[in-house]
Amino acid sequence: MNAPRTRPSPEHTPEAERVWLRTYRQRSRRIWRQLVLVAVVTVVIVILSLAQRDLQAQRWERRELDRLAESLQSRLATEGGAVDLVALMRLDDPLWNRYQFNDGYARQGWRGSEIGVGCSRSVVALFLKEDGRFVLLFDGAAYRVEWLTEREFRRRAASLGLELALRDG
Repeated sequence: MNAPRTRPSPEHTPEAERVWLRTYRQRSRRIWRQLVLVAVVTVVIVILSLAQRDLQAQRWERRELDRLAESLQSRLATEGGAVDLVALMRLDDPLWNRYQFNDGYARQGWRGSEIGVGCSRSVVALFLKEDGRFVLLFDGAAYRVEWLTEREFRRRAASLGLELALRDG
């Protein structure tokens, strides 16, 4: 069996040469289109993967602060005042290592503005969004967890009573 020729032999007519060139160009365009399609799909998959990673990093970092906020909120409802963190948590609790707490926030008293109860000890590094931290806030009536970009956190840390987090992390 003879191997197919890649180029027409000299005895072929100019018409055969044009057909061969047209077929070659069509195949070439098809290959380039497929390469571009693969590149676009790869970029989309990478972006989706990075977005999912950012979402999971934020969820993981926020999870424990949400639980603490719920616990503090239920204690606030039963006791009627700001809850002392040292009384609520054991000193060997792993939260003390992951988060920077303003353990004196209950003694500071509510000043009519938000008080920072605690925040992520380190910056949550993200790929598609600006890096930041979760902050547990108390407004005198309720506890809530809020995402602050690192720039905004640095601007508000002193007013929230969380300036120690800037020195630690």
